[in-house]
Amino acid sequence: MPKMKTHKGSKKRFRVTASGKLKRSQAGKRHLNSHKTGSRKRHLRGNLVDGGTLSSSTSSPWAASEPTPGRRSEPRRRLSFPTDTEP
Repeated sequence: MPKMKTHKGSKKRFRVTASGKLKRSQAGKRHLNSHKTGSRKRHLRGNLVDGGTLSSSTSSPWAASEPTPGRRSEPRRRLSFPTDTEP
């Protein structure tokens, strides 16, 4: 099975902190700023750390930290059926 590709939009927008939380820039300060007050633009500075953690044991921050309920954690075993052979 091929490797999962990184979502490039997410890679550019988010960083993962050492504790596994997501760090992102605040929205609303890219354009149309002339009518916004100075205090409003000041409060939009900096980064936000979103709650929720990602598992630090995984190599990819987008991988699931726990198996999905209802999924098998081990591979399926192949069943062998006796073949009809005549003696």
